[in-house]
Amino acid sequence: MQVTFQIQTTAHRGLRIVLLPSKLCYLNRKQSLRTRNPSHNPLSALALPISNKRGVFMRLDADCVRNILLFLESKVHFVTNQDGNIENCGIQLSHICEALPRYSQEEVYYTLARLDDGGYISLSESWRSNCLDECYVNYITYAGHELIEKFRPESVWKVTSKLAGKVGCFSLRFLAAIAENVLSEYAKSSTLWN
Repeated sequence: MQVTFQIQTTAHRGLRIVLLPSKLCYLNRKQSLRTRNPSHNPLSALALPISNKRGVFMRLDADCVRNILLFLESKVHFVTNQDGNIENCGIQLSHICEALPRYSQEEVYYTLARLDDGGYISLSESWRSNCLDECYVNYITYAGHELIEKFRPESVWKVTSKLAGKVGCFSLRFLAAIAENVLSEYAKSSTLWN
C-alpha cells in the first residue's frame, strides 16, 4: 500500500511525500526516492523534510534560533502544584509552532534538537512508529540564558547578522562571539559611562 500527498504550502512546493507501511519516504523534484531510516539518525524520522526551491535540506536558521529562545524565555516553565511541589510544565512543540508561524514545524523541531545538542535547552521527546510522538522543552539552560542575553537587543542582532553574513558563517558560537564583541563596543561608546 502506498499513499502520496502533494504539499501545497509555498515552503514545500513541488515535494511529494510517500508513505509506505513501515517507512517514510519522500520524492524530491528529481524524483529520486530517499528513505528515512531512524536507526541511523533519530532526526531522520521527521514527518516532513525541510525544503526550498532547490530541494530538501537541513540547516540551522539563526533568526529561528533567536526567536525560539526569546519565545521560550517568555513562557512559564515551572509552577507550584496543589501539593506545594514545584512542577515542570514544559512548552510543547505545537505551542512553539503556533507562536512562530513563520517557521515550519520541521524547522522548529530541527532547531530545538540542535539547541538541545548544544546544551542551550533541555528537550524531551518520544518517538512511536518512526514518528515524533511528543516533544517539549523542559527549560532553558544557563548557557541558553547567556546566549539570549547576547542576542536580545534588536540593534545588536542586526549588526551581528550583517557581520556573520559578510563572513558567511552562522554557527551559534561564532554568532555569540560577534554579538559579545558588538555589545562590548556599544558599552565602550555608551554615554552611560561618562
